[in-house]
Amino acid sequence: MELQTPLDGRVKVAILGSGNIGSDLMYKLLKQPGHMELVLLAGIDSSSEGLARARSLGVRASAGGIQAVLEDPEIKIAFDATSAARPK
Repeated sequence: MELQTPLDGRVKVAILGSGNIGSDLMYKLLKQPGHMELVLLAGIDSSSEGLARARSLGVRASAGGIQAVLEDPEIKIAFDATSAARPK
């Protein structure tokens, strides 16, 4: 599989997880994006502070979880910043 980058050389990325882990990663990507462009922060809690923070910073936010990521064909990389626990 070949990763094609747009003409500006930036790869569109998303973060899955709107809690502390995802919010921290969002701030880091916004501060030092390198060749990445953060286009979506996705979670499952519509009242999440992380989603509100993303919106206030101009980042698209969705409570649609992984489905929101999968529905955007321009997203080439998704960072899993969820805190899902392993089943016992």
